[in-house]
Amino acid sequence: MGNQCCSALPAEEEGTYDKEGLSEMEKAATKIQARFKGQQVRKDQKQKKEETSKQKGAETKETTPEIDIDMKDPELEQVATKIQAAFKGKQLRKTLKTNPTTEGSQTGQQETIGSFAVPIKEIPNYSNQYTNVALRKFGDFKYENNVEFSLLTPHKIVKNSAVYTGQWKNQKREGAGKQVWTDGSIFEGNWKENKPHGKGRVIHQNGDVFEGEWTNGKNAKGKYTYANGDVYEGDWVQTREVEDCLNVGEYQGGKKEGKGKYFYEDGYNLSYEGGYSDNLMHGAGVLTFRDGRKYTGNFVKDKMEGPHGVFVWNDGRKYEGEYYDDKKHGYGVFSWPDGRKYEGSWLYGKQHGRGFLTFTEDGEPVKYSGEWEDGKRIRWFSRVNLKDGQMKTLS
Repeated sequence: MGNQCCSALPAEEEGTYDKEGLSEMEKAATKIQARFKGQQVRKDQKQKKEETSKQKGAETKETTPEIDIDMKDPELEQVATKIQAAFKGKQLRKTLKTNPTTEGSQTGQQETIGSFAVPIKEIPNYSNQYTNVALRKFGDFKYENNVEFSLLTPHKIVKNSAVYTGQWKNQKREGAGKQVWTDGSIFEGNWKENKPHGKGRVIHQNGDVFEGEWTNGKNAKGKYTYANGDVYEGDWVQTREVEDCLNVGEYQGGKKEGKGKYFYEDGYNLSYEGGYSDNLMHGAGVLTFRDGRKYTGNFVKDKMEGPHGVFVWNDGRKYEGEYYDDKKHGYGVFSWPDGRKYEGSWLYGKQHGRGFLTFTEDGEPVKYSGEWEDGKRIRWFSRVNLKDGQMKTLS
């Protein structure tokens, strides 16, 4: 793809003829009109004479020659040429008004965008404090092709007053280009048929930045850096195209959807890697906390939930089992680093119902069966010595 750009042709006002030319055309028109009227009078007189001769029964030859306009008259020829040029000029201006696009040429004429965008001499400053911070942090966008933007004519989009500076093709933004919205949002990257397509970067008015791949105006995969320092890399879904919004900041880049990685700058969590749906952790994933804890399992709408999850603590504790609404719920096994282990029912994060507790008693491994309620044991049913298999009933 070349670096050819397009900009608007200067507009002209209809009827801008010089006074001298106008005077000559008026004289010529008067002269032509007089000769035309004279010719019409002579033609009428000839016709009347012929009718009179026929009535008298006599044949009369008209010897008066027809006088026509002499286009070899230098004066008439010169002025007629001016009239023709003026007419052609008017027709050209009419064509540009109804179809304001003309292909770029080597003579420097470039395409005009008509009612969609108008050329401007200076780019307005739409930036704000957040976009300025992002620009300083991320620097200039790296285009695949070296494009000299200083040679391109900026255009203001009529629909929303956004300003586009870049390449055009067939009246549409295509190639490398930068667009700035009135709220300060910025898109830089590749365009195709008026839509972002290929590599691109959008800076939102709040300082969030997304850089990745775009397809027909929508971004599908890339890296999203939030203004607070959080970073997401992965799949993306976007329900609205850039041009559907008056300002790009209105759509905030879409949603996390598919698989991705999220790194937290501050807060309770440290990182997450796994499935996403509708911008939330959803499906299989791994969540790591700042204090060293880690959960590996299934998520439903940002919460740990599923038939089998594994949660480990940095001190050696471990739980394997069912989760619901971020809590141990159902059947699960909890073990301690000293060898103790609980196997049984859980309810909203606490032991509840029948279960077994294994530990060392008097130097012997034993296993008790019992019942728990709201995290507290309320009775024992039996005791089994795991070394010799002897069982003792306790209730």
